[in-house]
Amino acid sequence: EPREHTKMKSEIKFQTRCIAAFPDMTGFAYGTIGGWARLEYLKKVPGKSSLSFKCHRQDNLMHSINAICFHPRLSGSFATVGSDGGVGFWDKDIKWKTKQFPIINRTIPCASFNKGT
Repeated sequence: EPREHTKMKSEIKFQTRCIAAFPDMTGFAYGTIGGWARLEYLKKVPGKSSLSFKCHRQDNLMHSINAICFHPRLSGSFATVGSDGGVGFWDKDIKWKTKQFPIINRTIPCASFNKGT
């Protein structure tokens, strides 16, 4: 049965739209309707800190982040998809966008990595 682990106040002023746990369970990432994402650590991890960043924006237009998913084997790698039709790959450990695919003219509602073997 699900139970509350920790209760936290969001550091971002926009409504939360999606959430995903880090594969190593040390924290989570969440995305908002205003195009902001946040990496949040549940405990202090040496050399790592929580971080907020903007994504899925075009000029002054904000688009919601519809999904965040972590790669099951590539430590720290995750993807965000948004209502702008964008897909971005990120590395949470070096705090860097590693790839941005061309924007399509349709919203992308969900994303997942192939678990593979």
